[in-house]
Amino acid sequence: MQLEVAIELLMEPGLRVEDAGRRLGYSESQSFIRWFRRQTGDTPSRYRSRHRLT
Repeated sequence: MQLEVAIELLMEPGLRVEDAGRRLGYSESQSFIRWFRRQTGDTPSRYRSRHRLT
C-alpha cells in the first residue's frame, strides 16, 4: 500500500522526491530513498524517469 502511494506521488509533476518522502512520513529524504530502492530496485528519481509518461 505505501509503495503504491509513493509511486503515485512520484508521478506528480513538480513534486520533489524529498516532498514525496515527507508526505509518506519520512523526515529524512535519504531514509525514503533507501526504503524505495529496497522495494523497487531503483532510486525514486530513476524510477520516475523510467516510468513517467511524456
